[in-house]
Amino acid sequence: MTQSLYQLLTDEDVRRDEAAILRRLTAIAAEKRANEVKLLNYYKEVPITTGASIESVDRGVVEMTVNKLQAAAMLKQKMTFIKSPHLAHNVTAKVERVQMDKNRVFLSQFSYAAIRAERRKSARVKINAKREATFRVGKVMLTGLIRDISIGGVSIITPKGVIFPPNVKGTVSLSLGLLSKIFLPARLIRVDDDDSGSNFFAFEMEMDAKNEKILTKFIFEQQRIILTELKDTL
Repeated sequence: MTQSLYQLLTDEDVRRDEAAILRRLTAIAAEKRANEVKLLNYYKEVPITTGASIESVDRGVVEMTVNKLQAAAMLKQKMTFIKSPHLAHNVTAKVERVQMDKNRVFLSQFSYAAIRAERRKSARVKINAKREATFRVGKVMLTGLIRDISIGGVSIITPKGVIFPPNVKGTVSLSLGLLSKIFLPARLIRVDDDDSGSNFFAFEMEMDAKNEKILTKFIFEQQRIILTELKDTL
């Protein structure tokens, strides 16, 4: 699912673009410019972004000193985004190696990228706990588990079976806790295959003030849980 976060860009061609990126990173390292490189990762849809220092560039591999939490996210995601005003675009890179004890990472395979995730209207979180969700159109009901959720959007994992036509409207119900279930008008916007072989259905939900408050509190709590989980790996 990582590639859903971004789209590759090309200025000239893949080889020349990577060479240009490496030249700029080499120049930043030589000039020892502080606070001019930031890294961005998405751990379970939660953005993790901190500053980084370039230590060396050698034969296509860039060594950086990074924040420990960032290193943990990079180790999980196996890639990172590099952001700097000195680069023509945002850059995606493969994480070759992480030295957690030294807060060092080694990156390769650089490409320009547009980060789709940055265009999201609201924060999104991945849900690991089994929280039931349904989508009902008339007497036909789809039942599954919440995959990820944001204010105004939710995706539901289901076994392959029930299929609805695109843009069909109905009602989504979401179980957010032992005593919390909300019902919202929703429109199906996409159906795709999940990595596990199941289907996932993405919905756009119509929010009201009461349910938006409930969802905001739920998402904030999920973000806290996810960040605690990541910190616990350190």
